[in-house]
Amino acid sequence: MLDKTSKEWKNTPIWVRSALCLVNTRQDALRQEALTAVLAALLLVFTASTFIGAIVLIVSFMSVGAMKWVDNTGQWESN
Repeated sequence: MLDKTSKEWKNTPIWVRSALCLVNTRQDALRQEALTAVLAALLLVFTASTFIGAIVLIVSFMSVGAMKWVDNTGQWESN
């Protein structure tokens, strides 16, 4: 679980906070990552506009980087 009221969370980069704004646990973050990757793949394959699919894919990669950043700083708390 992320403690979003802690001093460490307030000192995290804005891109990490924005990527994990709706996420409270690591399992939720993994679920978000998987869903955005699948959505990006579907958009890239089945739509004529690859721009939107590329944006969603970038968001997926951003969530991976944010999770890695939080893993490295040890901010996930166990319940």
